[in-house]
Parts: sequence; structure tokens; C-alpha cells
Amino acid sequence: MFIKKKKLSLIILSTVLLIGILVICSVFGVFKPKESILDTRTINGKIDIGGYGLNVNCVGKGKPTVLFESGLGKYNLNWDLVQPEIAKITRTFSYDRAGLGYSDPDENNLHKTSLDQVHELHTLLEKANVKGPYIIVAHSIGGYNARLFAGTYPDEVSGILFLDCTPSDKYDVFNKEESGYLADLAKLEPHLDVVESGNQVKEITKKDTLRNVPITVISAVNSSLEYLDLSDKSKLVSSDGSGHYIQIEKEWIVIDAIKDLIKTVRK
Repeated sequence: MFIKKKKLSLIILSTVLLIGILVICSVFGVFKPKESILDTRTINGKIDIGGYGLNVNCVGKGKPTVLFESGLGKYNLNWDLVQPEIAKITRTFSYDRAGLGYSDPDENNLHKTSLDQVHELHTLLEKANVKGPYIIVAHSIGGYNARLFAGTYPDEVSGILFLDCTPSDKYDVFNKEESGYLADLAKLEPHLDVVESGNQVKEITKKDTLRNVPITVISAVNSSLEYLDLSDKSKLVSSDGSGHYIQIEKEWIVIDAIKDLIKTVRK
């Protein structure tokens, strides 16, 4: 009986000591979560970036992280046919810009440019603890954001897929006060100044930060030449007669192009 009690006392003492060691190690940061553990997290919902929340869908694990940037007035549901397939091989991240989809508007700034949105995205990624390198998959006017993100944070971008993206001079011919067309566009994304955003893209392009970045361009409605000229490592992929929303009409083209870009970046 005495021996059994002694053994029980030793077990209890060992357990207490082990718990104490674990507590001390956690306090002093001896045991830290590995990046691979963070990579397995699925994030689905709003993340506060400073008084308002942006809706996020982050799924998959591995590097690089594929960021999806939607077109004018659109949100992450546009990637429902593409993102799940890419999430099978690496980490993916889609979101709704402020005031779109399930994201809150920024009540303190209802006049935004693409550069504002880029800063918001970067803050969002930091808050979500989703680290680069990033491959950006940008559709339509999302190409503005991709170019501005790469120019502002060049060390964090390892590749870009431009999906029928808007040329930087698209809105040069329009007068904001007189053009009914521009007014119709404003209804899609009321807080975004597309004219000023185009000017920002022209300025950031002067930095030539994409010169050695692998770029894939899929062109359907919009001209592709401007985007192909951004890099010495650019590649044109056929849209096979698709309309503007290639990721919905012929999603396999986009999926294959992203997979090829991932392979290129991983080499």
C-alpha cells in the first residue's frame, strides 16, 4: 500500500512539474506555432481592420498564397469555381472590398482609390496573419489593385495572373461630371474613383517593379498588350473565346493558368 501511494505521489509530482515547464515555456515563447500550423487555418468571416470589418475566405495550406482580387463591384463569390480547386494545392485568400458583398463600408472614407484599397488589403492580410509570398489573381479593374500592390509591396509578390484586366487609360476619355457611362460604373462600386485609380496605376508603372516577376495574361474583351509589356517573364494564355468573366464561363482555363504560375514560382 505504501509503495502504491509513493508511486501515485511521484506521478502527481511529475505531472505538476510538466505543467509548470509548459507554462514557463509558453510565457517566454520557447514553443511557438510553426508557420505550417498557421497555414492550415480556415478563415471565413469578417476581420476588423480599424473600425470596420472586411469579409474573408481563406482556405488551403502551403506557399505561395494565392490572392484573388475581384472586378468592379464584385466580390469573392466570383471565385467559387476557382478557389476550391487551387486550395487543394496551396493557400488561397479571397475577400470583399469595403462596402461590397459582406464587408462593411468605411464610414470615415467614402471616397477611395485603388491605392486606398491596396493599403486596406495589406492591413487585412496582416490582421489575418496570412503572409506572403503572394500570387495575385486579378480580374478586370482588380488589375489596378494588383499593379499597385506589387509596386507598393514589391518584396511580397512572386507572380500575377491578369484576367482580362482593365487598361490604365480606360477612363482617360471620360469627364467625370458629364459621362453617363462613368456614372453607371460608379453605381457598381460607389466609393471608388476609377479615374484617379487609373492615374495611380500609370505612376506606379514608372517604377517598373514587375520587370522580373512572372506574369500570365488572359485576354478576352480588354487589350492584353499593356499587361504583357510589364514583365520580361510574361505569358499570354488564350481565353478560348470566353467573355469577360472567364473565371465563371470557362473556369478551367483560369485554374490551369494559376497552377502553371504556381509551378513557375516554386521552381
